[in-house]
Amino acid sequence: MQTGSFNLSTQSAEEVLDHLQACLRETSAEQAIYLRIASVLSTKISEGYFEAGEWLPSHRSLAKSFDVNLTTVTKSLNYLKERGVISARAGKGTVVRGRALDHTPPSYDVADVAPEIDLSVHTQTLNSVNKILRDGSKEFVASATSEINQYYPAIGDRQSIDTATKWLLFSDFNISDANVAVTAGAQHALLIAMAACMQRGDILLAPRLAYQGIKSAAKMLGLGVSPVEIDSGGIIPADLEKAVQNPRVKALFIMPNFDNPTAVTLSDARKKSIASIAKRHSIILIEDDVYRFLAPEGLASLHSMYPEGTFYFSSLSKTISPGCRFGFLVYPPNFFNAVATASRGSIWMPDRYSLALARWLIESNAGEEVIKLVREKNVSRHDIAFRILGSEINNIKPESNIIWLPLDSNAQSSLMKDRLAARGVGVSNSDVFKIGKSAYQNGIRLYKSAARNDEEWEIALRTIAGQLRSDAGGAGQSCLEN
Repeated sequence: MQTGSFNLSTQSAEEVLDHLQACLRETSAEQAIYLRIASVLSTKISEGYFEAGEWLPSHRSLAKSFDVNLTTVTKSLNYLKERGVISARAGKGTVVRGRALDHTPPSYDVADVAPEIDLSVHTQTLNSVNKILRDGSKEFVASATSEINQYYPAIGDRQSIDTATKWLLFSDFNISDANVAVTAGAQHALLIAMAACMQRGDILLAPRLAYQGIKSAAKMLGLGVSPVEIDSGGIIPADLEKAVQNPRVKALFIMPNFDNPTAVTLSDARKKSIASIAKRHSIILIEDDVYRFLAPEGLASLHSMYPEGTFYFSSLSKTISPGCRFGFLVYPPNFFNAVATASRGSIWMPDRYSLALARWLIESNAGEEVIKLVREKNVSRHDIAFRILGSEINNIKPESNIIWLPLDSNAQSSLMKDRLAARGVGVSNSDVFKIGKSAYQNGIRLYKSAARNDEEWEIALRTIAGQLRSDAGGAGQSCLEN
């Protein structure tokens, strides 16, 4: 892309537009045109071609120069506006915010390269845990290899269901008279539960910020997803009471313990309120409890309060290792046929190697040791985070693998993600988790487990803290730049 020093005062409007047009021709045609236009304008701003306080050419002249319609130009400019690069002023046009307002070129200006420290995705990085899994691999791999010569029931054979039952008992889950199905992880369990209790056109309720996997599952099944407002304590019962009045609402997705992404654990009182509302209105609960194993003591489940109307599931991927695709689904007895059909229609049967690993972990007590190590590491990294981030994480249990940092606005969370990526730290922002459109409840999510060591974790946190201070008008600086 053409670069150099420019002085707009010596150039005509036509020359400016010709220059932008030439720059656009140098961008990759494989990228969406609105992103190419946004990239050109952002690069020109970061180079100083357009300075802070200067007006961009009009929408109409940009559209004519780039040979696109006004809608495309508007989409490009909105993309830049959301990231704090420009501002729109009614009746005047679009003005450059630029470096005078702490502009950092967004990450889409450069190649999509993985951040140096990526805290956006859960990873098992503990050497002690990986050693336990390696040491046991000969035994559980041999066991699985002896079992792959035949098909098994879709919801699990007696041996796999027995393994799932042992893991449920280990987590202090009351399984008396429970129907259990084995799944290929939690996402598979979620899909089965939604397919078993809902039909195309039904509406699934979910917290305003929710695990992103529900949106893809709902789209696959032709379901609508509608938000329920949340506060610092999780789903607001009064808002749930209003939402269930819609006759198309059939179920509520909820993570009552160590929520993803907010890390909230509901109080027992709020759990009882939610279960009572669901029961009174005959709403199915789809309860995701994948982080339950991290709790040092038993946590109340919604299933225990409303067993006849709750699909409860968990897995080992978030506590043992992401590649361990062993999950289990506890479901109401009258849904047996629907669960079996949904399971057969998705993958036919779970993987025997993940099952063998789960069986070896629970029978050898290695699973208990792994969870203890993971919990201890989460607590120690929480101590580091509290020292750097302070009261921002007061409401998060130390055992949680997630830290949620609230921010003021959606534009800020998108810009924060871009700025951190430019400094080598990857995070997930609220756009990924948001259900519906709202300027409320925005922030960024960090996984404690993703840092390869404590030093890396501390560097990432100091970078985030510095960016937060900088955005607030302080003199914070990225630690990765020191």
